[in-house]
Amino acid sequence: DSGKAIGVEYKRQKGIFRVYGERIIVAGGALVSPVILRNSGVRNVEDNGYYIDPSIGLIGSVPGLEGKENFCGCMGAKMDDEISLIGANFSRLLFNVAMITTFRPFRIPFYHRQMAILAKTHDKVSGRLLENGRFHKDLDEQDLRRVKRGEEAIRNILRNAGAKNIISTGIITGGV
Repeated sequence: DSGKAIGVEYKRQKGIFRVYGERIIVAGGALVSPVILRNSGVRNVEDNGYYIDPSIGLIGSVPGLEGKENFCGCMGAKMDDEISLIGANFSRLLFNVAMITTFRPFRIPFYHRQMAILAKTHDKVSGRLLENGRFHKDLDEQDLRRVKRGEEAIRNILRNAGAKNIISTGIITGGV
């Protein structure tokens, strides 16, 4: 109504529904909400920066493991004030896509033996939202040391579990 949101329309099994209100807030999660806000005309969306949480994931093949379908991030533990270790096993479909796109299709039949863990480091507010909607953060030596410490902890866990053929995601964004 006159360029202002007055409600939302959504579709469910039994039809299309409309809900109205004085204040409408659209959220698309940590990765999409800042882009929606900026594209909707909200100025200075990124003035305060973001928690990018540099992370690294490792996947190992554990002989004898008989895993089932998994949901990424369903369990975790705080290693210390700077690093959390999070279960990073994911659905068979996503696993298959990841193995194909990283040129490791030979691992697909062994989905049930895979154990994946993510080390999510907790960083200071920084980074920025680029014009193309992507996030950017320059990692300093302290960030890289935390990631390395998390990677070493995961390698030890996987080795102690008997994992073989351990592969790394490289540094990724653990959250925004």
